[in-house]
Amino acid sequence: MPDSDLPSVQMVNVATGATVNLASFAPSDRPIVLWFWAPH
Repeated sequence: MPDSDLPSVQMVNVATGATVNLASFAPSDRPIVLWFWAPH
């Protein structure tokens, strides 16, 4: 996997249900917005 400023964390793509690695989205030619939701 190429060098990335993002951590290597397994996430779920809510559009497809597939498991993806967060680090695979960088580097990118477009800005990346990360949104996390943590109910309490």
